[in-house]
Amino acid sequence: MHQTAPRKPYYPLKEVKEKIRCGHFDINQNALDDARDIFNWGPEKIKQCLLKLNDRDYAIDINKNHFFKKEPHRHIPHTMMDYYKAKNIMDGESVYTHFYIRQNDGKVVISSFHELD
Repeated sequence: MHQTAPRKPYYPLKEVKEKIRCGHFDINQNALDDARDIFNWGPEKIKQCLLKLNDRDYAIDINKNHFFKKEPHRHIPHTMMDYYKAKNIMDGESVYTHFYIRQNDGKVVISSFHELD
């Protein structure tokens, strides 16, 4: 049986985390609203959660790995989105999130942040 190589994110997670640590990120309003409504989390908790992500292929171990897929942004040309699914990542919560790095200013933009089904 042919085995495929593990999937890797478009944006190196180390770089994404460094930008988040430095405050070089934006959280879209719908992501803020969902984090508040679903988890009772504000921006600081979102940040803490994102810093716990790993870039290992989710398909290999859905309980420990977080990187799910990458695909072109649906509305912004020449922009890729990285998707993560993280079970029990923080406070017993399981999170589905996606983000990209904005080309004009290099900020990480968290587009979505909700409960993993």
